[in-house]
Amino acid sequence: MGDEKSEEVSWALTLICRQKDSMYIPQILKEIEEGNEGTSFEIKETRSFGPVFDESLTDVVLKIAPIAVPLVIEIMKALLKRLYKDGIRTDYKERHKLAAEMLSDKAPLLLEEATDSHYYSRYVFKTVHGKYVWEYDKGEVNIRQG
Repeated sequence: MGDEKSEEVSWALTLICRQKDSMYIPQILKEIEEGNEGTSFEIKETRSFGPVFDESLTDVVLKIAPIAVPLVIEIMKALLKRLYKDGIRTDYKERHKLAAEMLSDKAPLLLEEATDSHYYSRYVFKTVHGKYVWEYDKGEVNIRQG
């Protein structure tokens, strides 16, 4: 149909966890794929910082087919919640990009405020439609106007 929503969407994420927990990432991604038709994940790279630090980074690309594009925000919320439950978090920079992508229909976005910690992020964006707050709190993502 030539409609921009008919194109595949892809999002890149960097996941951070203890090295021993990184082996669970493929299973978590597979479960999210199975529960959401039209989604697929590809693990691009896993980097470990042992033995000095007990952390690893895993770069993942989420691909969403045109049929699942309307569900992209719900898919991302489910993924972030499940990752948190298993002790895996997203990098701060990735959360900021996710927030901007989840609010892309309100563009242009101007970041007015940003707060980040291991398990919490809050971004306030000014848009032509008003202010929007995107919060990540222990795996839960909330988007609200205000």
